[in-house]
Amino acid sequence: TTPVTSPQSNGMAESFVKTLKRDYAKLANRPDSKTVMAQLKDWFDDYNSYHPHSALGYLPPTLFREKRSVLKHTGGTGIQGQDQDSSWFLEKLEDVKIKLHK
Repeated sequence: TTPVTSPQSNGMAESFVKTLKRDYAKLANRPDSKTVMAQLKDWFDDYNSYHPHSALGYLPPTLFREKRSVLKHTGGTGIQGQDQDSSWFLEKLEDVKIKLHK
């Protein structure tokens, strides 16, 4: 993360708002602000659990953190001595792909 007052923080915030508008708000039913506010939690959940992020190798943040955690705790070898493309990781990625196509 970056300090709140840094120019990088502003760029990150602008990028997030742009993505939220483009990928969620423009596609949603939004007759009034109350409806939009009611949808925000689902948008944030989707953004963090399924939406691919280019800075994270096109993985959603939750999957990226899980993968990094497994690699950290296994010395970079994956699960049960498998490499980074372990079957666990590929199954998680397949779950994300299925969710994206619904």
